[in-house]
Amino acid sequence: MSVRSMTRKEFAAAAEKMTRRGRWANRLWLTIFFVILFGNLVVVRLIPENYAITYLVGFFVFLIANIIFTMRIAKNRSRRAGVICSKCKSTFSKTGLELAIATGNCSSCSEKFLDD
Repeated sequence: MSVRSMTRKEFAAAAEKMTRRGRWANRLWLTIFFVILFGNLVVVRLIPENYAITYLVGFFVFLIANIIFTMRIAKNRSRRAGVICSKCKSTFSKTGLELAIATGNCSSCSEKFLDD
């Protein structure tokens, strides 16, 4: 998959569009996550003591899987929006996006990838 070169203005517009589209999904996922997290307080009291360790291990697997899932979704969202470096194919953090827009350089490989 080749990534075409963008101007700073096009890159900034694509980054803003990606951010706006991601907000509703993030809010929805955080709501579901916290419902599960606080629902866990009720479930923990109902679990028999001999299953506590099994439940605890399962809950930590859920938390780790949530981190991996969230990171993967963010990376896929960046790739779909075209907000990646055309040289090293790296995605950007919020600070990295701001630096890329300001300088035209990738925050990972330091190569110039945006046209003026």
